Amino acid sequence: MSIFQHIPAGYTLRPVQRQILTEVEADWDEYDVHNIEAPPASGKSLIAKTIANWRNSANETVATLTPRATLQDQMQRDFPEVPSLKGKSKYKCQSGQYDTCQEYFEVTEGYCCGECQYKEAIAAIKDAPQAVFNFHSHLFGGMVRADYKDVLIIDEAHNLVPMLSDMYTLYIWKHKTKHLFETHTKDDIIVWLELEIADLKAESRRLWGLYPTLDGVTATAKTHILDTRRTLSKYKMILSGLLKPLELFHISILKQPYGRSRQVHECIQVKPLSMETVPHKMWPDGKVKKIILMSATMYDTDIKRLGITRKRVKHVKCGSPIPAEQRPVRCLLVARMSFQNRAYSTPLLCNKIRELAAERPGKGVVHLTYGLAPLFRRHLKSRRFLWHTEATREATYNKFLASKNNKILMACGMNEGIDLVGADYTWQVIAKIVFPSLSDPVNKHLISVSPLVYVLETIRSVVQTSGRICRTPSDYGETIIIDKSFLDFYNRSTQLPGGGCVQHGELFPQYFKEALRWTELKPAAMVSSSSKRGKLLND
Repeated sequence: MSIFQHIPAGYTLRPVQRQILTEVEADWDEYDVHNIEAPPASGKSLIAKTIANWRNSANETVATLTPRATLQDQMQRDFPEVPSLKGKSKYKCQSGQYDTCQEYFEVTEGYCCGECQYKEAIAAIKDAPQAVFNFHSHLFGGMVRADYKDVLIIDEAHNLVPMLSDMYTLYIWKHKTKHLFETHTKDDIIVWLELEIADLKAESRRLWGLYPTLDGVTATAKTHILDTRRTLSKYKMILSGLLKPLELFHISILKQPYGRSRQVHECIQVKPLSMETVPHKMWPDGKVKKIILMSATMYDTDIKRLGITRKRVKHVKCGSPIPAEQRPVRCLLVARMSFQNRAYSTPLLCNKIRELAAERPGKGVVHLTYGLAPLFRRHLKSRRFLWHTEATREATYNKFLASKNNKILMACGMNEGIDLVGADYTWQVIAKIVFPSLSDPVNKHLISVSPLVYVLETIRSVVQTSGRICRTPSDYGETIIIDKSFLDFYNRSTQLPGGGCVQHGELFPQYFKEALRWTELKPAAMVSSSSKRGKLLND
């Protein structure tokens, strides 16, 4: 039966959605993975629901995953008939003793009562033909893991790599294991892991003898049993990766907060560079038949790091359903916000922000970093600006949404995860182009192996940030880039692994380039004369 016979009642497909669904249906049997490049306003929820309905008609079950509970809530609002599983902290405890199921579970390792909302949510999704999860509820859903769906649809799939990488990172603390820090070679860590695994196996056998089942076990003992099992599984996975000839893990020494005290200690970090060695709880072989990846910025490098290059991958590209004139990206390049230039550039950029704010009476957003926020705050003293810390991020964002006047959100770390829909949100400023941190040893290693990683991560940051406003075909929203580093980056070229080079501007998605408006300067790619190019690059 045609996929178009399974569009949810009351919905009409946009041309972009019809194009995507046509390609997915035509190539369904030929590919294991469909990587859908879906710009803002593509209507990914409707695409996912139509695919789910279609596969249900073929007696296949479908799980849709989102990186955040907010996107999960959106799916629930759009399609309330589809059951959803969130983390325990999102469910109200029915016992009356605690606020959430998470708080009760941490104390008792059990469900609060026969009507526990979290337990009911698990029961609802277990045998359902369709279900919605966030990344963590799918991975840690406990009772659900044995009941994988046939088809996995993953929204904002580019978030998978960092999440899985962080989850399978090993930290060996100097204050607990000093002898390793003398050499910290790969062989040393292998020996250490083998000894730790032997101890964990012995402890696991001891616990199994004491507690053959978890029924009636005290909360403290149960926590110890579960922690032992999880740690043993994680160490065995890391050891299997380190024993392979490929360099799939990166080993470095750094300082990190430790435990609940958050006191900083030196540690050895063993971080996976590829998910090839990770036991894929997301899509175990033999249980998940097809994977649908949806993101505006999912690259071949991400596919490789996810460890699914051996699967047959189909790339589905589409344009934006929003006309370029409704979502202009204006380049009003003022000064370079590099570390060396920030003292000189900050006052200039703040003057431009004040000027833009005076010309635009409505709500606005200025994207910058936590490190730059104190510098900007010295120059932008108006009560119109809303500032936040990492701790007050969500509360300040909600205050901004609820405000009825012309507030401007000074948004740090919000290049993803916020959706500003409608006529209240018509402009935003990118005050700082965010490049991957070279102080991160893993980033530094990945970039040394493939410089293209640095380029693509920067492009991802710019494209994702530009998509925070103008979220529907009826919206209007302009993005204004004032960091002159964007021009330098856009014009620069990088060597390709197989030889040759590529200009960074050519790697931006076509729908993004269509919206670019070089108000004061044109990129070198648009200037024929090499002398003009040199002038632009050195301007």
